[in-house]
Amino acid sequence: MKYNIPVRLWLPEGYPRAPPLAYVVPTPEMIIKPQHSFVDPSGRVHSSYVRNWTAPRCAARAARGGLGVVGFCRVHCDEP
Repeated sequence: MKYNIPVRLWLPEGYPRAPPLAYVVPTPEMIIKPQHSFVDPSGRVHSSYVRNWTAPRCAARAARGGLGVVGFCRVHCDEP
């Protein structure tokens, strides 16, 4: 199944030493699933990839994989 979930990706000033911040930005017709395992009520994405971020290894992996919103979420957020 394919989902089209809008996500906003922020690169903090400390990037690539600091991990990117990803937020689900639901449309008016969408809701964030209560008690989602990767997304808090504000829409912030929490994943082991972000929690365990170590530069430069993760930054290099992100660059190789094209760390756009799609790549980030496809790899790290399997649950809709």
